[in-house]
Amino acid sequence: MTLARVAEKLDRTHSNIIHHFGSAEKMQAALMSMMVEDLARAMTDAIANLEPGETSARVLVDAVFDAFDEGGAAVLAAWIMLSNKQPYLAPVRTAVHALARSVDERLAQNPDGRLSRIPSVLLFLSLFAFADALVGPDLRRILDRDSRAARDIAVDLVPQFFQSAADGATR
Repeated sequence: MTLARVAEKLDRTHSNIIHHFGSAEKMQAALMSMMVEDLARAMTDAIANLEPGETSARVLVDAVFDAFDEGGAAVLAAWIMLSNKQPYLAPVRTAVHALARSVDERLAQNPDGRLSRIPSVLLFLSLFAFADALVGPDLRRILDRDSRAARDIAVDLVPQFFQSAADGATR
C-alpha cells in the first residue's frame, strides 16, 4: 500500500501523511508497533486471569489468535520478515520483553508452579496463531474444517501443558 493510497483512505493529503510519518517504511513501522502493542496487551490481559482449565484456555487461545488474526498483524509481520526489514521489528522486541515481565510477575504470584509452563504455552500459541492467520483459511478449506478448528485444537492442547507441569514434567 502506498502513502498516497493511505492518504486517500484517511481523507488526508499525501503531504500530510508524509509530514506525519516521514516515509512508507516509517508508517509501516508505526503500524507494526501498534499491532504488537495490541498483541502484548491481549496476552498480558489473558495471562493476568489465567488458571489451568478449559475455560481459561479458551480465553487465552482466543486472545492470542485474535491478536494475530484481526487487523492483519500476522501478514504485516510476515511481510517485514520476508522483505528483510528486521529493524522494523524493534517494537516486537520491546513488546515481547514487556510480555516476559508480565509472565514473570504472574509466575511469582503462583509459588506452587502450576503455571510454570506459561512461556511454553505462549510460544506454542503464538506460532500456531501466526501460522493459522497466514495459511489457516486455505488449509481449512482443503481439509473441510470450520473457521475455529485450529482454535479448538489449541484449547484441547493448552491444558495438557499445565497437566505436564503438575505431573513434574516441566521444561
